[in-house]
Amino acid sequence: MTSTIIGTAGAASHEFDAAFARNSAGLPVAFLRALGKRESNLNPNETKGTHWGILQVGWKGKNSPLAGYNLKNGTTLTKQDLLNVDTNIRLATGTLARIVLMYRAAYLRNPQLLVNLRPDMNNPEFVKLLLAGWNSGYSKKAGVLKVAAYMVKHHIFITHDGVFANAAKAGATKYLRASVPGEAGAHARKKQRWQRGVAAFYRRQPDFAGPKNISRNAPPGGPAVSFKKASIPLAIAFGALTLWGLFA
Repeated sequence: MTSTIIGTAGAASHEFDAAFARNSAGLPVAFLRALGKRESNLNPNETKGTHWGILQVGWKGKNSPLAGYNLKNGTTLTKQDLLNVDTNIRLATGTLARIVLMYRAAYLRNPQLLVNLRPDMNNPEFVKLLLAGWNSGYSKKAGVLKVAAYMVKHHIFITHDGVFANAAKAGATKYLRASVPGEAGAHARKKQRWQRGVAAFYRRQPDFAGPKNISRNAPPGGPAVSFKKASIPLAIAFGALTLWGLFA
């Protein structure tokens, strides 16, 4: 979950598409490919810092994705295991799936103001907010969902830019406080730009299913993405949304 601008130019290789499809948790391969390109330049052996592998999964500390996965599954994976492509993608998509489900729950509680938290991989705002949860934090305690609760309380329609603009007032993590001037907000602004860049790169993928040219903060809409390779939990979530008519 780094914010280093890696592989910003040129097309992304399809070399790992089969692995992305096997471990997609219902997310589009085009999205995972774009994320992998920006996280590691699609290098499964990337080991800089405390995030390793093709999707840069964190391994350090008891709150890391690796520690959480081991605790939940009774496994003893180490950081070296993150260099296995399938393992790395599986851990990453597990986190992304959890973010999607938590966003969906928030949206269902307040569908007017939080419509951009409705799972729709064709909606650029949802994609950017998903990336914000991945890259800056998504928790109710300090992440995107903390800011979402503040925005609902103050009757503010949620957008990616809006989350970063209101994070400081909401008391959220420093990784979202882009409105803070100077160095204090510089890291959050860097993350905000990175998230926009990944979302834009996803839309440029040849197999992206939605409209490719959408202005920032555009309202949601368009057909739902087909999740043919979905894992059971996320497939149920997206399937339920489709049945309930929540996709445009």
